[in-house]
Amino acid sequence: MIKLSYTDKVSIKVILLAIVSVLAIPYYFIAGGTLLGFIIIRLVGTAFSALGTIGHHRWLSHHSFVPHTLGRYLMWTGLVIYGIGKPLHLVIAHRLHHAHCDTALDPHSPNHHSWMNLWLGRFSTSSGVRYPKDFYRNKEAVFVNNHYWKLYAAFNIVLALIDLKTALVFCPVIFTWSWILTTVINYNGHVHNNTVTPTNLNFLISIITFGEGLHKNHHNDQTNRSFAGKNQFDLGAVVVEKILMAKAPLK
Repeated sequence: MIKLSYTDKVSIKVILLAIVSVLAIPYYFIAGGTLLGFIIIRLVGTAFSALGTIGHHRWLSHHSFVPHTLGRYLMWTGLVIYGIGKPLHLVIAHRLHHAHCDTALDPHSPNHHSWMNLWLGRFSTSSGVRYPKDFYRNKEAVFVNNHYWKLYAAFNIVLALIDLKTALVFCPVIFTWSWILTTVINYNGHVHNNTVTPTNLNFLISIITFGEGLHKNHHNDQTNRSFAGKNQFDLGAVVVEKILMAKAPLK
């Protein structure tokens, strides 16, 4: 019996969802879907993937803001719909990335991985991971982490029962598109003038990634809920401050 590693499973997920996405888009229109419907689905999907990213990155990994109750549930919903993976894995990987940026202990540095390897999710793993105690104190986080793939499957099954063509272009396309952008940030956000160091990406990437493309700024000030520097715009920070945040982090 073939025993798959965690990275093998991630790679299989990336490839399968990419294939489903490529096939699902034409099927959506063949099955009677409209262009307006597709645009609405993509806008809703983009919103939820952004909420999921803000949730695991700015909230769970860095505690850069304290969300209100509705904000928490919006981010949990986004995390589950996105399909990026269990939040504990994301928090550990991201904190390792900051603690050991672009060294051998960095899970996804361009110094040690090609763009394709990062897209396939074949990150480096470390046996010396310190499990974040703050994560385990968050009962909601533990619940979502323990039941993550059950929640993901349940959402997709219910949506498919309601409308199959919509289900096929919702979660799979959300993940495939967002994962490409994540790979761009992890790779291109660390390659600048033939050197590997955190760098800010262009304005378009920064907008469509809800500020995640402002990568150098974030590395310079990790706990700031806004990644924007002087004369820069962080759409993700606007979402945090206008929709999700109850108050600034407690000092």
